[in-house]
This record gives sequence, C-alpha cells and structure tokens, in this order.
Amino acid sequence: MSGFSADWLALREPFDAAARAPQIGVHVAAALTRPGPPAPSLQVIDLGAGTGANLRYSAPLLGCTQEWLLVEHDAALLAVLEQRMRPWLAATRLELSVRSVKLDLAGGLRDLPLPAGALLTASALLDLTSEDWLQQLLGKAAAAGASVWFALTYDGRMQCQPPDPEDAQVRELVNLHQRTDKGFGPALGPLAGQRAASIMAGLGYHVHAALSDWCVGPEQRRLQRLLIEGWCSAACEMAPQRSAALRRWRMRRQAHIDAGESQLQVGHVDLAGTW
Repeated sequence: MSGFSADWLALREPFDAAARAPQIGVHVAAALTRPGPPAPSLQVIDLGAGTGANLRYSAPLLGCTQEWLLVEHDAALLAVLEQRMRPWLAATRLELSVRSVKLDLAGGLRDLPLPAGALLTASALLDLTSEDWLQQLLGKAAAAGASVWFALTYDGRMQCQPPDPEDAQVRELVNLHQRTDKGFGPALGPLAGQRAASIMAGLGYHVHAALSDWCVGPEQRRLQRLLIEGWCSAACEMAPQRSAALRRWRMRRQAHIDAGESQLQVGHVDLAGTW
C-alpha cells in the first residue's frame, strides 16, 4: 500500500475538513441515533487512519459516546498519531476512547476487527483500492450490520485556472496513473466512488453521496506546488515520451502560482451507507 508522509497529511487536513460534505455526517449520525434508552458506545473503525484527521473531523458530528479503533500500517504515522491525538483528546468534551492498531489492510481483511453494528469509516482511501478488495470490505461490513462512511474519494475531476492547453492531457494521464496498483491490486482510481455506491446499494444499504471538492486558492502556494509536481510526475510516468512537454506545462503552472493567479479544484465524493 502506498504511504503518505505526516507532513503531507498535516498540510491537507484543513483542506479536507473544508471540503467534506457535512450533510453526509448528519445522515450517519441520524441513522446511528435511535430513540429510547441510551445505547452502548458506538464502535468506530477508521481504516488508514494516518494521524487521526478523520476522527478529529467526524467524532464531533457523531456526538454520542464513541470507541474508536484507528487502523494504520505505517509505524511512523502511528507515532505521530499518538502525538497529535493526545492534546486533542485532552481538550475535547466528547465521551470517547481511542486506541490504534498496526495492520496492513492491503494484505487482506481477515484480521480486521468489525463488531456488529459498528461504523466503518475511512478518508481518501477507496480510490487506492481494487474492485475485489472493495467488494470484500463492503461485504464484510454488510455481514456485520455495520454502517459505512467514506470521505474524500477522488473522482477524476481536476480543473486548473488559468487554463492551459495541456491541462486535459495531464488530467487523462493522472487518471490513468490512479488506476495502477497502489498495493491492493489494480486500483479503481476515479471509478471508486461510483463502484462503492453501486456495491452498497446491491447489499441493501441506503446510500448517501455528495461532492467534497478541494478548492485551492492563490494564497495556498505550497499545496498548489506539491499538487502540480505530483501530477507532472504521474503524467511523465504514464507517458515518458511526452516528458519534455509535460515539464513545460509544469513550469507554466508554477509561473501562475508564483504570480498569485493560480486556482486548482480537485474533485472528490463523500459516501455513506446506512441501514
């Protein structure tokens, strides 16, 4: 499974929070709240938890007493996760407990704990996974009667302003790169959101979906530079014969960033499946 640095996760966290569709969290919270006596703690399993950003966004929306299990395969991220979560937990008034486990999800789902009636969640994960893996995950969730909440699944849309003649070619190559193996088998990439929604519906879930696009303005130069560098690198990998033209595209886009006139939009979708 492809890893991400703690610095990258810290940089993107506020953009993720701003992009996420709050109505999806409202649907999930409402579905998990039942009238009558207080329910036991909600069990939440967070896949590919990184440094805990998904918990920090989601737990306040859920509101109830919660027990989170943060699943992450990267030991370095687990160490940062503990550092990031300690002050956040000390400051929160929420009733929740948090523990983490080191587990490589790309190696299979046999060892993934999933209590009956739990909430299974992840952020920026599904587009890295394969059709087979996603079907196994959602089948396991449905068998446990678990609700699911998946945020920020890349959907193939990229828009750059001001426009450049090479933008469409770069987008096509990046989306091809997104379909390569990220550790789970051939990745679904931009198709992941559609496939997840279809599979969930076939399993009997009530499916909720909403766009959750990143909108990166001219003042966010560091993130813009990293995105342009990453897109150029991915495009060159898929079309090495066009590397010179792609590098010239990168230089033009970086000039727009330096001039304070660049805006980038990256398309994502938030999904939830409830009973």
